[in-house]
Formats: sequence, structure tokens, C-alpha cells
Amino acid sequence: MSGIRAPRVQVLADGGMLAGVLAADVFANNHLAADRFRLRIAASVADLAVLQAPGLRLDVQVGWDGGWTSLIVGAADSLAFDPVRGELEVEGRDLSAELIETQASETFANRTSSEIVEIVAARHGLSADVERTSTPVGRYYQAEHDRVALGQFARATTEWDLLAFLAGHEGFDLFMQGDTLRFGPPDGDAVPLRVEDCLSLELGHELGLAREVAVTVRSWGTRAGVALEHTVRGIGGHKTGGGKPLRHVLVRPNLDAQQAQRVAERALADLRRH
Repeated sequence: MSGIRAPRVQVLADGGMLAGVLAADVFANNHLAADRFRLRIAASVADLAVLQAPGLRLDVQVGWDGGWTSLIVGAADSLAFDPVRGELEVEGRDLSAELIETQASETFANRTSSEIVEIVAARHGLSADVERTSTPVGRYYQAEHDRVALGQFARATTEWDLLAFLAGHEGFDLFMQGDTLRFGPPDGDAVPLRVEDCLSLELGHELGLAREVAVTVRSWGTRAGVALEHTVRGIGGHKTGGGKPLRHVLVRPNLDAQQAQRVAERALADLRRH
């Protein structure tokens, strides 16, 4: 029996142990969206006052062999009660939810992408792990930078939308890891999957995404008055036969031919990776 592992779960609520936790599910996507979690809690010992406290941060941890590892830090979005089983079900998202729900309200024309990430993270009490960038975001759009970097359309743009937009231009990943906002190049190192950690394994293949992918970048130079279009193609997976390619069109102002090609190739690589 020495090879048997006994995983356990615990949840910390603002650093204190949350009573009655029966099970936890964590859903990670790693593609410019919030990770999610779901908790099952015994209603007989649950502290509703704690669970409904404004600004409560929940740290879902799993442990075996004597240690604990944090899987996700976030806040609860919903609370449901099952009177038959006597259980509460809590669902929530990681701390990127705070940025997703906060509308941006200023222009960052003279700031770099990394500076903007640090400013936004600090506003929410988050740590920031960023790769330094040097280009002011206004240069991405030259005469149009105020329109995109917030200005008059601020009411329709969230802080997360802004950071995701900047991540796309820098070719970076953007995600939460605990209470740290990470902004940097994609990590190409695969995490090894150990058989001893698996209860089951299911592999899927999306046929619609396996066909040829075509990414087209269209741009209009405000100053030069020149329009251009650049397309790159690649196979999303094992090609399953004929049919039309899966097309994606990106519109980016004030790009030259080389910049348009880089944007298209970066978008294609991201689509194939996911």
C-alpha cells in the first residue's frame, strides 16, 4: 500500500480555514480568460457570514505527502443550497474577475504595456510579474492611439480587455497565478503528466479545428493613406480532408507590411497552440 496517494483539499478564506469543505473542482483555460472553481461544502458547519463577506478571497489548495499546493485564488460569484444533500455549492473565478468587472477610465498613451499592467495590478492590490516592454502604446496607433487606448470609448472597455489587447500586440500571455498578474512571453515548456497523478484520462479531437487555418490582417495607414492585407495559412492539426479553411480576420490600424506579417504569424501560432 506504500504507493497509494491520498489527496486532500482545504480552502483558506482570507487566510483562515474554511470549515466543511467536501470537494473542489478547478477549471483552468490559460487563454485570456478567468479560471474558475467550484466548492461543495457541508451546510451544517458552513459559515455563511464568512462566505458572503464582501471582498473575501478564497485559496483552494490540494495536498498529499504532507504538503499543500495552491491551485487557485479567487472570489465567490454564486452560492447555492441543496437541502436534500445538506450541501452548499460555491462557484467563483480567479482574481482576474476584478479586472473583468472594472471599466477602464483613462488614456495611457505615454505608457508602455508593462507599465500599464503594473498600474492596473496595483489598483487591485495584486502583485505583477511582467516582462519589460519599451514601446509607448500610443505608437501602436499613432494618430488613433487615444481611440483605442481608452479615451472616449472608456465606458465600453474593461481593464481586462485593455490588458488582453496589449498582450495580443506584444505576443504575450496574460493570466493570474494566485494573487500575481503575469504578463510575458508564452511558456513553451510542457508540464509532464504523471500516470500516478491520474484517476482517468480522456483525449478529444475537434474536427472543425483540425482543418486549415487562415489568418488575415487588414490595416489602413492613417498618415500614408495606404491599405494593405496580409494572409498566412497553416494546419490546425491533422488535416481531415477538403473543405474551406477556418478564417480569422484581424483589423489593426497603421501597420506596414512586415508588421502585418508578424501580427498574422503570431495569431496563427496562438490559434494552433490552443
